[in-house]
Amino acid sequence: MFKSMGTEKVTVIKRAGESDEERLEVEGHIQARKGFFAVDAPIHDGDIIEAPDPRGGSRQLLAETVDIFNVGSSHVRHMEVTWGRPGPIKLAPVRRLEIENLHSGIVAASSELFVDGHNDQAVFEAFKAVEERVRRLASIDSSGRELMA
Repeated sequence: MFKSMGTEKVTVIKRAGESDEERLEVEGHIQARKGFFAVDAPIHDGDIIEAPDPRGGSRQLLAETVDIFNVGSSHVRHMEVTWGRPGPIKLAPVRRLEIENLHSGIVAASSELFVDGHNDQAVFEAFKAVEERVRRLASIDSSGRELMA
């Protein structure tokens, strides 16, 4: 049933923003107010569905209600998901950065900015922290290119 409906790959995000967040790829037919999936798709109320946006990029949809139609022949069994409005998702600093063994000075200088979505400012603050540490360790009173050379 779903292949003939014009399905697309979407990502199911379970426990969004938590340390045990899980992401699963599934096929679905996405419409403005609802989505249609295989009856055994791992989607539950409250999950976030990340789907391609026809304008470019992706969009996040909240699975507000999940109705399962599991009777009759296999071509009529399906799951129907009604979209709600997702709230903001905040990710843990290290998970958001996706960098293992990040120096504590970088975390202190920029992680809150990353979590709040201020990526440009977070990168700027991280570079300032690196420059200050190099200046201190090298005992050099310069900055920028001169310091790093």
